Parts: sequence; structure tokens; C-alpha cells
Amino acid sequence: MNEPTIAQRPCILIAEDDALMRRLLHQTLTHEGFHVDVAENGEAALDLLRLPNDYRVVVSDLRMPLKDGEALLAEAPLLKPGIRLILISGYGEVDHHRSLVKKGAFDFLPKPFKIPDLVELIDRALEG
Repeated sequence: MNEPTIAQRPCILIAEDDALMRRLLHQTLTHEGFHVDVAENGEAALDLLRLPNDYRVVVSDLRMPLKDGEALLAEAPLLKPGIRLILISGYGEVDHHRSLVKKGAFDFLPKPFKIPDLVELIDRALEG
């Protein structure tokens, strides 16, 4: 299968409260050819999802102020049917993470993670 060209890579949204991680994800995923928007918390992410845009995937930290990744998991599909959520977290709540996938998250990636692993998950989410 051919890799998509930069012009073909879709829009993704990063919801992450840690400014350094948010900047790193933005720069790295932009370099991978995605159009990337960022939000500093779940409420800001939902505000962006309410706008006319073409987000296909949201990568969200699980724990954030105002609204967390679990709130995004519940509300984002109502705003953008078919959107895929990949949750990331530095907390080792394995049973909770499994329950989130059962509730509709595409997948969960524990921090720290390798960027190629995240890119692979995003690509898989886009295929399905």
C-alpha cells in the first residue's frame, strides 16, 4: 500500500494539557504530513470540534482539566460522527483503559510512547 502524500494526510486534533508534550506532538505529527490542531484541554477540543472542519482523529490525554479524555470520548462522536479517539496517559490504570476502548475509544497508548507507534495507531484509525 502506498503511503499518503502530505496533501492527502487528514486533519487530526491533539488534546493535551502539558504544553511541552502538546508542542512536541504538533511538530512531530506535522512533520509526518498531518494537518494538526491543538487544544490545551477537553473543553477547548470540543470547541474546535464544533467548528466546520474535517478532523478524522483526536489524540487526547486521558487526564486534563475542565474536560478530560473520557468526556471527549462521550461527546466528540456526537459532534463528529465517525471520529476516532486515541487516548494517551501516563497513569497505569489498565482496567480503566480497557473499559474506555469498550466504550468506543479506538485505542489507548501509555506514556511514554514512541512517535512511530502513535503514527501507526493514527494510520490504523484512519483506515477503519
